[in-house]
Amino acid sequence: MRTRGRAIAIALALAACGTSGEDEKKPAGEKPVVAAPSRADAAPAEDPSLPRHWVEPTAAAGLARMLEQVKPRVLGIGEVHLVAGGPKVRSALSRFTDDMLAGLDGRATDLVVETWVSEGACGKTEKQVTADVRATTERPPETESEITRLLRRSRELHMRPHVMTMRCKEYEAVRSKTGEVDYDKLLTLIGSELHRNVRAALDAGGKQATVLVYGGSLHNDRQPNQGVAAYSYGVKLAEELGDGYVELDLYVPELVESDDLLKAEPWFPLLARATGKVVLVERSPRSYILLLPRTAAR
Repeated sequence: MRTRGRAIAIALALAACGTSGEDEKKPAGEKPVVAAPSRADAAPAEDPSLPRHWVEPTAAAGLARMLEQVKPRVLGIGEVHLVAGGPKVRSALSRFTDDMLAGLDGRATDLVVETWVSEGACGKTEKQVTADVRATTERPPETESEITRLLRRSRELHMRPHVMTMRCKEYEAVRSKTGEVDYDKLLTLIGSELHRNVRAALDAGGKQATVLVYGGSLHNDRQPNQGVAAYSYGVKLAEELGDGYVELDLYVPELVESDDLLKAEPWFPLLARATGKVVLVERSPRSYILLLPRTAAR
């Protein structure tokens, strides 16, 4: 169980929620799933209070190391993402697309992304909800283009990309009585929609389907804090798939190092090692963190 308060959890979840104007289509064909290598043991930690971990030269190597330990049917990837006015660093989303996604070629048939297509068919209500979400999440303008690039790159790697859809009745359902967005309802809806999309991909692909999910570092939780479990598709998938569901969070040091709640986590001292290196942390069974390198000074 993680030491996150409800308000902080909601803020973290909102960091990855958003809308897209691009209508993505599924490419034809898929590649066979390749079995992960056999399990490798980590070197003994010099400090017994630190969790099991590995220091790797690159993000790709860190991901490969994780895949030596587990063979996920669904890999739920979460991030703490950039906000306007925050640290000027390379986003976790960009690093995943450029540095890690190719390492999943042949291992994944589908990619589900936590963003929804805004089609403009639901009138004033749709405009109000999407505008409210954009203002609340404070995502920098480049985030939408990074999401589009992730979807395009997944198609190049023979993965079927999926995004969420919001029906008119759902835009209405997430509004409060005063007309504002009820973020508790929105985050619950997002968790349910992500789970629905993953199940659809698994059912359509049969035994050969292996699904990646990319979004916030709350929706993918296997063991969320009390009060926010409804936001997590990870809880349902862990129940349905057991060891077949694996959680992986991507943390950029500059974006998490000032978080007082995360400072209490056993892995937090390992952030000091994420300077030119990547640290893979086994937080708990089937739950991992990749501490990504700091952005080099210019």
